[in-house]
Amino acid sequence: MRVYLMRQAAPEDDHATMPSAQEHPEIPPLELLKARAVAQGLARLGWFGGHLLFSPRPLAAQTAEILAQVLNVPAGRLRRSEALQPEGRLEHLLDELSRLETNQVLCVGHSPHLDGVVAHLLGWAAPRTALKKAGVACLEWEPRAPGEARLVWLCPPKILRRLGR
Repeated sequence: MRVYLMRQAAPEDDHATMPSAQEHPEIPPLELLKARAVAQGLARLGWFGGHLLFSPRPLAAQTAEILAQVLNVPAGRLRRSEALQPEGRLEHLLDELSRLETNQVLCVGHSPHLDGVVAHLLGWAAPRTALKKAGVACLEWEPRAPGEARLVWLCPPKILRRLGR
């Protein structure tokens, strides 16, 4: 299974410090355009369909909505996952992934949780990655075989946006 782990897009820094933005953050228009370009870059790197799982937190959900539109993910393959929240349990995420009948899944979540997922799947004792906002790690993984995944690529958002243009 090819597993894509994407950190959510984020609001501009000045919006993130506002009290109302902390309760109900929204991705501003410029960042939405950047997230759309990242999704187009993913399509150019080999995303051809599969499931899209996302954290129910607002920024991840908004990011997933953009990805679903650009990548034409059918509603039946788009699903919230509590396991992708920052406090989500790794074993719950692995169970959820292993039950999917697909060869590709895109997961939208948060840092440092996703860096921990990458480390676990690759058999590292501690995270060695630091996904940037809207950055993506792509791994090949056989369900139920943690520590035996293979890192295919790790890409910052800037490169994905360039590919998407």
